[in-house]
Amino acid sequence: MSPFKGLILFGLQMEISVENDFLRITADSKGAELVSFFSKKLKKEFLWSGDPKFWQRRSPILFPIVGKLKDNKYKIRDSFFSLNQHGFARDSLFTFDGADEQKISFIFQENEETLKMYPFKFFLRISYEIVGNELAIGANITNKENIKMPFSLGFHPAFVCPFENEEKLNEYCIVFEKEEKCELLRLENGLITGREMFLLKDKILPLSEELFANDAVILNKLLSRKVVLHKQDSERPKIEVDFNGFSYLGLWKKKDARFLCIEPWNGLPDYSKSDQDFFKKEGIIILKEKQTISFKLKIRLLE
Repeated sequence: MSPFKGLILFGLQMEISVENDFLRITADSKGAELVSFFSKKLKKEFLWSGDPKFWQRRSPILFPIVGKLKDNKYKIRDSFFSLNQHGFARDSLFTFDGADEQKISFIFQENEETLKMYPFKFFLRISYEIVGNELAIGANITNKENIKMPFSLGFHPAFVCPFENEEKLNEYCIVFEKEEKCELLRLENGLITGREMFLLKDKILPLSEELFANDAVILNKLLSRKVVLHKQDSERPKIEVDFNGFSYLGLWKKKDARFLCIEPWNGLPDYSKSDQDFFKKEGIIILKEKQTISFKLKIRLLE
């Protein structure tokens, strides 16, 4: 029997699953969002459930902005446009672009509504591919026009944490690939208000509710390209996130909710004193005429 599990349809919206001997994943055409990352060996779900009591999303795609804009507005030359936090991709209906035994693909491009918010013509493809115990999430963005196109892109997967109900968050940690002396960007009301030095002892960041008391932890100028989430006194299971090709790493959770987001970003929220010029925004990517760029996030489940 083919590991491709087919479609679950909700009107035009659909969920698609594929699996191999190790993993079963499911993605939703709304937002091209990953909604399940299931270990067949452990018979355990490792992606947040989307409980609306805390946070209804599970792994949204952030495009064409990451984070919040000052006054939810930005400027292109002399014209202002409005965008809500993290952009419109996460709430848009993507077109299912096919699946095989290991891969699911969705596409989305500009339409009448997006052009009111973001005056650029683009092509966005999101793909999910499993090989062994690894999930690769790919994003390809094409500038369809003969003008430069500024944008940001980020991934926002929320992993079940702690892995077991009876465990506590402070029993868990994130282990970085390298010793870090990097920058922490401070947030207030979703906007960046300053920077400070961020030091890690023995590559380990202990987790606690207090760590997220002032919103997300945004790290800049990291040497590490990988982090691992696991219980401090346990070798397995672990979730390894490989974010090579991304400039920033966000960490976030809702108070008392059983999840942790590990978020590779190419883009940032606005600074509180931003002049709102989109082309000059820190972290912005500017695609040349007809250019395509690709990003890939790799998630490995170490059982």
